[in-house]
Amino acid sequence: ALTPLAAAENVLGSDDVGESLTAARDASSEIRAALAAIKTDVEHATGDLDDVAARARALAERFPGTDSVQRAAEQTARAAADRRRGLAVAAVKSLIKEKRYGEAVALAAQHREAGIDTPELAAAEAEAEAAAGALGDLRERLATARAEGRLDDARDACNEILHSLPGDTETRALLTEIEETLREISARRDHADTARRRGDVTAALGLYRELLDLEPRSKETSDLVTQLEAEVGKRRELLAAAQTGLVAGDGAAARAHTAELLELYPEDEDARDLDAAAAGITAAVSSLLSRARRAKDAGDADTSAALLDVVLRIAPGNAEAGALRD
Repeated sequence: ALTPLAAAENVLGSDDVGESLTAARDASSEIRAALAAIKTDVEHATGDLDDVAARARALAERFPGTDSVQRAAEQTARAAADRRRGLAVAAVKSLIKEKRYGEAVALAAQHREAGIDTPELAAAEAEAEAAAGALGDLRERLATARAEGRLDDARDACNEILHSLPGDTETRALLTEIEETLREISARRDHADTARRRGDVTAALGLYRELLDLEPRSKETSDLVTQLEAEVGKRRELLAAAQTGLVAGDGAAARAHTAELLELYPEDEDARDLDAAAAGITAAVSSLLSRARRAKDAGDADTSAALLDVVLRIAPGNAEAGALRD
């Protein structure tokens, strides 16, 4: 506009032309200042550019025939749209980073409904959905493990959830509760196992039954209770049989029963004492019989007879001692 107005002023010298030229110069200065401000705001703005784009549109409406203004309005509109898309993706990714997957999915859907639909937003939404789904699976696994009494698995599921959501106070409280229960179970199991190793079957049975109250679905503990209920009578029978063999002086028979007892109850003091006594009788009878045979072979019948009497007092039914006396 300035170029033809300036030429007309030079030729005609009209006041009207001069006023138009002044107005055009003022408008040109305003446009340059406005465009410079818009450019600066686009380059330095950290938020959305909607306000800047609105100013550019208003400027284009005031100066519809000015190419530079129209181009600026179009470029600013594109920049604002790009910025909206970028901010939308950044907001969704920020929620994902904070492990707020459900909110991230909802926000992505809102942006899509508002017309923002880019591959980057779709990828962020898919990431949030996958993470939310994985957490849902973990929570279901946790609930199932608790319901089935698999506390070790429940604890592992809690830890996996907290790895993704360290601020989940409900899961952390549940983990504390599960770990306390597991510690109590471990302590009671140790006491029960110790009682069982020592042959205190009645005490062990009571402790294992208490364990079932804490872990009612534990097949291992249930099987142990059933096994020990059967072993209460068996231990008494084996002890009685070992003692019978010991009284009869049959160390070998006694030790056969104590060996079975000690296999079941390695720290059973009754079985250990009977086994030691049976071993002593076996050793004593063997030594006395050896000495009696040597005395008899040497012609010392009196010594042999005396030794055999001792053997028969220890082991009244010893067949070898009876044969040597005859």
